[in-house]
Formats: sequence, C-alpha cells, structure tokens
Amino acid sequence: MIIPKGERGKNGVYDISYGMETFKFPSVTTVLSSLHDKGLENLRSEIGEKCLNEISMRAANRGSVMHLYLENFAYALKAKGDRNKALLYSQKKTSDSVKNVYTIEECEKGLDFFYNIFHSEFIEEFKHPLLIEGLMVSFINKYAGRTDIIYKDFKNLIVLGDYKSSSSKVLPGSFKEKKYKLQLSAYINAFEEVYKMEIGYGVVWVAYPQGYQKIVLTKSEYPKYLSYFKSLINKVHLKQL
Repeated sequence: MIIPKGERGKNGVYDISYGMETFKFPSVTTVLSSLHDKGLENLRSEIGEKCLNEISMRAANRGSVMHLYLENFAYALKAKGDRNKALLYSQKKTSDSVKNVYTIEECEKGLDFFYNIFHSEFIEEFKHPLLIEGLMVSFINKYAGRTDIIYKDFKNLIVLGDYKSSSSKVLPGSFKEKKYKLQLSAYINAFEEVYKMEIGYGVVWVAYPQGYQKIVLTKSEYPKYLSYFKSLINKVHLKQL
C-alpha cells in the first residue's frame, strides 16, 4: 500500500506526495475556518482583537502541551505495550520538551488537561494505538489533514480520535460541537478512502478545567456531516478556479 506523505504550509495548504505524484490540497481546518462563528465575533466585539488574540494564544499553547503529553503516551504505549511505563515516559519526555518553550502556567494547565483525559473513559477503551498524528488525504474530494489518534478499542472497533482543550464544557448542538463533528467526518472519509478500513466511530476527547467530555460522531450521523463538509470543500475549490 502506498501511504501519502506531506506537511501543511503556512497558507493552510498541504503539499502531498503519493507515489510519484504530487498534489496541493487545502487542509480540513482551513476549510472549516470558512464557517461563521457568531459567538467568536461577539467576543471580538466585546474585548477587542488584541485581547482575543492573547487569550487564543494562551489557549493554543496549553492545548499544544496537552497534545504532546497524549502523543508521547501513545507512542510509548505502541512501542512498549505497558500503560504505566508509557505514562512515565510521557511525563518525563514531555516535561523536558515544553519547559523552555511555554510559560510555567501553560505547562501546568496543559498537564492538568492531559490528566483529565488520561483519567477518563479514554484509558478504559484505548486498547492499542494504530496511527498517531496520521495524515488523512482524500484524493476524490481534494483535501488533507492530520488526526491525533487512530486506535482499537476493547470491542476491536477502529476509532478515529482527536484531542481538544476548552475553557468550558462544549454544549450539545453548539457551533463548536458541530464543527468538531464536521472535522471527524472529513478525517473518517479520507482514512477509509486511503487505508480501505472501516472506522467504527469518531470521537473528540475534550479536556476543560473541571473535567473531560467525550463527543462521539456515530455512524448514523456520519453521512449528514460528511455531506455538509463536502459542500464546504466544493466552495473552496470553486473559489480557487
């Protein structure tokens, strides 16, 4: 099987190599950025662009710390097969990696968020990681992106997962929840296209200060969200013509 390779550029476009061919595809997050977030616009009006950017940067940094702890845990679990050893590895390696990159507060909050997910249902169903930070590409619909984790659960279903951090619980039916499910649908579609394996369901593990959330995209919901995502990607391609 030929596996696509590529990285996202600063313009939000992935340079993809697939065998001897090369492609330029917009990223999933770039496509979703075309959606209008009324709540974000209201917040920008209330506190101003500069303040919003500062808050967003701190949130992104603590999220990056959390992601790195979870990523290192998954790599160690895949290599060693021992959860306790994988946790110790992640704690040591990640702490050393982030301490001179982010502020002390960002590192501490990112670690707290990691523990919120680690001590959740996540660890009870996370049987074995299959693909970590995997590149997802749809050559049919012409887009690309990276999902945080693909793993087998204890029912032997293949699960496509992503990690998110949030300042508060994500409300059912909110813009943020819908956007997460659109993102999952895009990744599932691309994974199944390239790897020819069926995803059991998609999940976003969300850490927030008081705990965690498990937001699931079921197989019954999947077609609806994928159809809407395809309409968004078609608009992006039309603008590029």
